[in-house]
Amino acid sequence: MVKIVLGIIIVLLVGYLGFCIEKYYKTRLNIIKEYKKFIEFAERETEFLKTNVEDLIKKFNFTYAELKKIVSSPITGENLKDCLHLSENLRNEIITFITEVTKCDYQSIKGIVKKAHLSCDEMVKAAEKDKIQKGELARKLVILAGIGLIIVII
Repeated sequence: MVKIVLGIIIVLLVGYLGFCIEKYYKTRLNIIKEYKKFIEFAERETEFLKTNVEDLIKKFNFTYAELKKIVSSPITGENLKDCLHLSENLRNEIITFITEVTKCDYQSIKGIVKKAHLSCDEMVKAAEKDKIQKGELARKLVILAGIGLIIVII
């Protein structure tokens, strides 16, 4: 009886760990997709020089506070050491886009936005690949390891 209860607890804990790993990669993908929406929003708003970067950040409805913090960091000068879901390279891409938008003129905004679209498309592809290869695979392997652990215990 004790072994059965112990086995159930192990399966639940290991399953939870697997789903947390997968959730990390899903959240990362969703943040990158939201960044892509922000680029499209910035393109629409700056097409006729309607607004500046600070107003862009205020007008856009961010779902993830982490993305909002990264986008506003070049303006506010915040430290980005505690960002969980995005790597240093992804954060640098976002910061580069914001700093280029703040320094550009009407002639160069289209080139900056096009470059940001291309890099964001690559980021989305890489994040989708990581979600499948690392997230889903890790979830399945961790659950299988939990089942193997139960077999060893019982």
